Amino acid sequence: MTKITGIETIRTRADGTWLFVKVLTDQPGLYGIGSASDHYRCKVVQTAIETVAPLLIGRDVSRIEDIWQSIYTAGYWRNDAIGNTVIAGIDMALWDIKGKEAGMPVYQLLGGATRSAVAAYAHASGDTLTELEDDVRRYWEEGYTVIRCQLGPYGGGGFLDRAEARGPKNHWPQDRAFDDDAYLENVPKMFAHLRDKLGFGPKLTHDVHEHLAPHNAVQLAKLLEPYRLYFLEDLLAPEQVQWYRLVRQQ
Repeated sequence: MTKITGIETIRTRADGTWLFVKVLTDQPGLYGIGSASDHYRCKVVQTAIETVAPLLIGRDVSRIEDIWQSIYTAGYWRNDAIGNTVIAGIDMALWDIKGKEAGMPVYQLLGGATRSAVAAYAHASGDTLTELEDDVRRYWEEGYTVIRCQLGPYGGGGFLDRAEARGPKNHWPQDRAFDDDAYLENVPKMFAHLRDKLGFGPKLTHDVHEHLAPHNAVQLAKLLEPYRLYFLEDLLAPEQVQWYRLVRQQ
């Protein structure tokens, strides 16, 4: 029986926002690596892993489901983003160990491959429609068939500067504000321009990044129908998933 002897965390990237978990065992050279990354709360996840680590020392690495349940039920408040990220990283590391012990990649343990390759998409952006069009053309010429299109950063097309953002009296000062109506106007214009210039050859996509209120997200999906997006990403926040039924119905 292989036992857990330690849990380590490894922060990567220049700003330390990418976190990995390393599960050590009593077998020389045998360890597992898992990703437990939360870009905005990396230190919180790291502390949570260090908190549950003593519960795992001496446990049998083969009891992956039992360890999963032990971590999940160890806290009074459950099923939160931080806790689930902790579980995911440790769970991944334990499967990494199981694959090494079996001498095969984990996907083989889980039933084997179901496809020979996976298509990749490129991320095109530009501060103007012309810049974006040029970026899409560049990726298309490089051989990408699926291209995600953003007008500047995530939410681009919906941000207004301080002079344009007409907030209520005594509102908190800010350099820019996000406006749903501006986004609903500019994003369809963006795809109208791209389809006019590039046709329907490229499979175009877009990431809303949860910027819109649910009823406006439904409206955006309807407005983009004529441009036949390959997919519309992150249209709604996780707590608003019930709105997807309305999106599909309309």
